[in-house]
Amino acid sequence: MELSIEKLTVQFNTFLLNINELHFNDGLNIIIGGNGSGKTTLLNGLIGYQYSERCIV
Repeated sequence: MELSIEKLTVQFNTFLLNINELHFNDGLNIIIGGNGSGKTTLLNGLIGYQYSERCIV
């Protein structure tokens, strides 16, 4: 099974995360990045915890 994100926009305070296309393949997927790079904002937008515009397939 593959998770495809065609459009995701999440805003947290002054931080705006805008993704046009992102794909997660079968198996283990790891999200890495420095402090404040948007990892938690991305996950919160995916699950709907923070207000987001999204199209997830």
